[in-house]
Amino acid sequence: MNKDHAVEKISIIALVLLITGAIDSIRNLPATALFGSSLIFFFALSAVIFLIPVALVSAELSSTWPEDEGGVYSWVRHAFGSGPAFFAIWLQWINTVVWYPTIISFIAGTLAHLINPTLAANKFYLIGVILTVFWSLTFVGISGIRASANIAGMCAFVGMIIPMVFIILLAIIWLFTGNPIAVDFSWHKLIPEWHDTRSWVSLTAIMTAFLGMELAAVHVKNIDTPQRNFPKAMLFSAILILTTMIFGSLAIAFVLPASEISLVDGVMQAFENFLNAYNLSFLMPVTAILLLIGSVGGMINW
Repeated sequence: MNKDHAVEKISIIALVLLITGAIDSIRNLPATALFGSSLIFFFALSAVIFLIPVALVSAELSSTWPEDEGGVYSWVRHAFGSGPAFFAIWLQWINTVVWYPTIISFIAGTLAHLINPTLAANKFYLIGVILTVFWSLTFVGISGIRASANIAGMCAFVGMIIPMVFIILLAIIWLFTGNPIAVDFSWHKLIPEWHDTRSWVSLTAIMTAFLGMELAAVHVKNIDTPQRNFPKAMLFSAILILTTMIFGSLAIAFVLPASEISLVDGVMQAFENFLNAYNLSFLMPVTAILLLIGSVGGMINW
């Protein structure tokens, strides 16, 4: 028993990538880029009233009962008993039931765009890709904590962090080479009008983008000295998530006016604008593949 647990230990870096990969997604950037320069305020406020408190609570509860399996079920069971704990974990599970078909459909559609765009309308192709991806990830999940954590971490680094850093770097080059930007940084644009109901909708949208911080708590028994390392991983993850989401959203807002941002393929629109401007359009297929890898990693985490 002890030997098995020793083999299954995961590193802090792997845990950080697991947490980040479960929340941070470049696919969310077009939706937040719609807010323009006010997204900085919304992200900062969401971090203060939601992301950071959830991270602190998760770190505290995980270090309080490090001998347990960890996670929402364990915490609710300690406080209210098995019945409410079952209901809490069911709510978390039903969330993925709704989300999985959408993310796998995105994977199938993007893959079809790379191979043959007409395949996206072929139901047999879609069913085949969906079943193949879902069962493949199922086998990854049952292959063991360490193996699935390593694969998820690799996907998060290759398919999320690298594209995020790349689009932020392209935006910095765009800014310093004197290209016009499609976002207004004047003071009245930075601070939203709170009497406008759209501001509250925007705040809620960004807060929901931070959902999943507590997921990594199920791995609390699989890391060394969780009382110290788990809070550290939560801190690093929160910083990484905030940094990449704020600057990644701004990168899209730089090149695409709000009226032209597509929630479906806004990321690819931004990459296409940047790469065409720098005569690097041949990198578009590579970018699409990286985004697919990132989507797969997010599914493994959940």
